[in-house]
Amino acid sequence: MCSVNSVRTYRRWARSSVGSSGPRRQLQGGDRHGEWLRLAGRVEVLTASCALQPSNAPSVKQKAVRGYGAEVMLCEPTNEAREKAANEVVKATGARFVHPSNDPDVMSGQGTVALELLEQAKKEYGVELDAILVPIGGAGLCSGVAMAAKSVQPGIKVFAVEPTGAADAYNSFKKRELLGHTGPVNTVADGLRTTLGKDVDHEAAS
Repeated sequence: MCSVNSVRTYRRWARSSVGSSGPRRQLQGGDRHGEWLRLAGRVEVLTASCALQPSNAPSVKQKAVRGYGAEVMLCEPTNEAREKAANEVVKATGARFVHPSNDPDVMSGQGTVALELLEQAKKEYGVELDAILVPIGGAGLCSGVAMAAKSVQPGIKVFAVEPTGAADAYNSFKKRELLGHTGPVNTVADGLRTTLGKDVDHEAAS
């Protein structure tokens, strides 16, 4: 099994998004996403930064984002609440909302995870990977990894994995329509409690 240098990878995908918008105020969604965008913001000289996080986000994640100098704004733990809060902040400040998954620049950066996996497997183990398993929440990471991996190795298989207690991606695939959670979300994997993103993610996966 191969592991990736998460610090290097997160920086790449964060800088991919930050760099495309220039030195301006950034509004971010997500937990680790918010951390690394703020770190990338230091490098790209952003004037200010704030991160939207669900009210039930672990305190350690909130503390980490603040540790990089970002303001943390809490909202209800639903996509609808996040979108509403994001729109209000964007309207008031002129910030650009950098969605943790439903953003083309973020997805292209997330795809570098696959490139690093393929590179590391060949360099350190002398093998080509047959498959990659990717956790799926909003689906940006999974979409980016699938596109990047298959651009290098067309025959590689990419499997999306999620908890049975938060299986909206599986249910959406089975029904061939974008579905949210049909019942209580039951998983300790808080990053996978979110539902599939619309528009960018759905189009990339179809």
